[in-house]
Amino acid sequence: MHLVFADANVLYSRTLRDWTFLLSEESGMYSVISSREAVVEAMSSLRNTFPEFSGDQISVIQDHIEGALGDLITSFPGGAVEGIADPGDFHIYNAAAYAGAHILLTQNVKDFAAVQDPPFDLYSIDEFLMLAAENNPDAVMRTADRQRRYWLERSTRAGKSPKGLAQALIDAGATEFAAHVDLVLQKLAGVGLPTSADPLSLTPTAADQPAVR
Repeated sequence: MHLVFADANVLYSRTLRDWTFLLSEESGMYSVISSREAVVEAMSSLRNTFPEFSGDQISVIQDHIEGALGDLITSFPGGAVEGIADPGDFHIYNAAAYAGAHILLTQNVKDFAAVQDPPFDLYSIDEFLMLAAENNPDAVMRTADRQRRYWLERSTRAGKSPKGLAQALIDAGATEFAAHVDLVLQKLAGVGLPTSADPLSLTPTAADQPAVR
């Protein structure tokens, strides 16, 4: 099974982490791993974005992420990495390399692209989700169906107007995959309508914009 190391900017966004974790569960093609430092970095950015959140809210999100990971790396070698300009990215590279990751999943591919012969492949979230869609379209359809049903129930209870799954992916930076999900939702609806007219295409509005490296 492929090991996919999630950068902090993937874990930060609920939209991105939900798709990454749920597709792993539905497809069985890969396992999502990360480091405790990446999780902490994501939680720090989440706190900065939502200063009104209680400590319990942040803790629940952190516990959910760590519980969903196939492995949580807590110890790994340090050191500078030639080709990475931002020292703040050293720990992500070092942890992913030490864990034997096959893929580093990050919203900042360009920050790692200058490293010579990295031990893993680099994918943006959009590239990775499209790869999953090409290799296992049924898993994407099942994941989309799970999400729309979940957010339909949740939004009905809350009495709030939700955002569409495709729009949330666009807001989170996965534009190509958003277009694919739009087509999937039309198939699930069975009527060929745009997702903006589909009341079942639902997702949360919080923390959709990546705010960490």
